[in-house]
Amino acid sequence: YYYYVLHRLVALTRTHAVQNLAFQGHSDRLCEPGNGNFLKFIELMGMFDGVMKEHLRRIMSNETHIHYLGKNIQNKLIDLLASKIRGKILSMVKESKYYSVILDCMPDISHMEQMAMIVRFVSTRPGKQDVNVVMEIQERFLAFVKLDDSSGEGMMEVLFQKLNKMGLPLADMRGQGYDNRANINQSINLYVRKLDSRAFFMPCNAHSLNPILSNAAGCCTEAVNFWGVIQAIFVYFLSSTYRWDILLKHIGKLGLTVKQLCETRWESRVETVRAIRYQVGELYDALLSIADDAMLTGTCGTKSRAEARSIAGKVLNFKFLCSLVVWHDILFEVNIASKTLQAVEFDLHQAIKQLDFLQNYRFDRSFVSVLAIARELA
Repeated sequence: YYYYVLHRLVALTRTHAVQNLAFQGHSDRLCEPGNGNFLKFIELMGMFDGVMKEHLRRIMSNETHIHYLGKNIQNKLIDLLASKIRGKILSMVKESKYYSVILDCMPDISHMEQMAMIVRFVSTRPGKQDVNVVMEIQERFLAFVKLDDSSGEGMMEVLFQKLNKMGLPLADMRGQGYDNRANINQSINLYVRKLDSRAFFMPCNAHSLNPILSNAAGCCTEAVNFWGVIQAIFVYFLSSTYRWDILLKHIGKLGLTVKQLCETRWESRVETVRAIRYQVGELYDALLSIADDAMLTGTCGTKSRAEARSIAGKVLNFKFLCSLVVWHDILFEVNIASKTLQAVEFDLHQAIKQLDFLQNYRFDRSFVSVLAIARELA
């Protein structure tokens, strides 16, 4: 009886994991609102499945207190499945012998620093005619590891502990990949290279591209002013439902809405710039509509109208319009290069070729084109 019950619970746990669904809710009791996806699916199965229907009957009638539906059992099932999958991955790595390690750190929702550990290796399988061997690059997530010390030394110690526990010899490591923080590069990379000189270090190219954009924009006064206006536009419209409705009336339901600037992924700012680049006229009309609205009275209304007129004046500036065209062109190409660098079948040569645009964009003929487009926008 319990074999059939557990068989269904394991299958349901796998489904939740595959669909990336949360297990628990505000309650952990059956037939209560907000008791989470896991228990709600159990209740659903009980409506159609004889085994689960009988199991729920026994629980609700207090015939049994061993129901295997609690949060501890849920966590245990997740851990068992994770252990099984991890064992399969490690057996593939050991069969391939040589591997690379990729690490990245991120605080979770509880503000606990955790490190994602990923292993990269080459696996082989027979070809269609059982003669040729097909080689595939595998990149597998192994674990989230809690970090008490997020420095390079702390990460290095945890890395060695995990490799030893998983039975992966350091001598077989052929590659390292971390983000581009100097303390991590100098600590982990250099120490591992001392122990195994063949563990080649590859910095994250997509990560390197991001600070290049950020630093290039930060050292240019015109760029700083431009992004300040873009941020002001977003904050102004988003801080009031009335202003947002006015904007939607001018750009239409199918228009591109103004988006907040992303501080960490600069290439994604192309979406923010695109919304203004192709709707700057409608955006300007929306600002004037608010600035000329005599119904807005009082301190808040007067301030809102003044801010609208101030931002509209900045949008009218020809340097702003030129910057709008330039940054859209640059970010559009950089975004393609960034996605190329992050693709599974990543091609460094193709990504570098994509960035040749920046070199050509520095010529006078390109700036003449920028001026022509800016005049049209004006």
